[in-house]
Amino acid sequence: MTDEELAQATVTLTGITTGNAADGNTVTPYQNTTALLPPQTIAAGQNFIQITLTPGVTYVYKTEEAAQLQGGYQYIYTITVNKAGLDLAGNSISGWTDNPGGTTEGTADLGYIYDQTTDTYTVYNAAGLDAWANVVRGGNTGANCTLANDIDYGGKTWNELSTYYTGIFDGGGNTLSNIVIPDNQGGYNGLFRLLNGTVRNLVLDGVSLQASASHNGFIAGYNNNGTIAGCTILSTCKVTSSNLSNGAIGGITGTNEGQITRCQAACSFEGNYGNRSLGGIAGTNHGSIMACSYTGSYNATTLYP
Repeated sequence: MTDEELAQATVTLTGITTGNAADGNTVTPYQNTTALLPPQTIAAGQNFIQITLTPGVTYVYKTEEAAQLQGGYQYIYTITVNKAGLDLAGNSISGWTDNPGGTTEGTADLGYIYDQTTDTYTVYNAAGLDAWANVVRGGNTGANCTLANDIDYGGKTWNELSTYYTGIFDGGGNTLSNIVIPDNQGGYNGLFRLLNGTVRNLVLDGVSLQASASHNGFIAGYNNNGTIAGCTILSTCKVTSSNLSNGAIGGITGTNEGQITRCQAACSFEGNYGNRSLGGIAGTNHGSIMACSYTGSYNATTLYP
């Protein structure tokens, strides 16, 4: 990064109160700059440091745990921006309460990089994935997402994306693992409940799908007019179901009215599926499925005849 590019960057302390009335929460990088902060609490998971470069690339850091800013202390940070994160030398975020007057070193995990020109979130970890998903849940259903590496979701429960997704989600050949897609009783159930966009090059490993809705699939509950390409569902992924109303359950999507191509599924289906349509790739297909394969197992009862 050149000196000229850095000189045009802005650093914003977000979600907190500062004493810089004239400049608000924005400080100028590449020089010794002081921001006056009254005593206050910074909540865990709160957006804290935002760095905006040109042209429109934004880096965001969220605090990992709550911290208490105390009066009478000076907190010095040297911030380095790189592709994978923000490197902080000085008091780390987590070290404020442990060593309020001293100096420590730490690394702040960025989570994602946002490119405003393409509306794309390049995601590096579970926190970055959640940040992108919250943007979609907030109404920007076309926000694109690219996985920069494998992401372990840590066995957490996925909060559904309740509207049609119209953007491009590119796994980049990386693996999203250890995620629970819960029984949401909402009619559509999957990583994407409703798909009108594109999901490609994504590998799912150790994902649990609890099917109870009318349309259930690991990638999409209902692929309306979307494209699912080059995705893989590993054998560690499992669908469980109880005997409920009619519906469709598939390894890739419950109901397909779009396009599915070059996908592989090796997931298992377990439980009582009642009067439901069940398929390794799609439970019900009214669209196009090309060059796909299923090599998983069925341990299910009362299948649709």
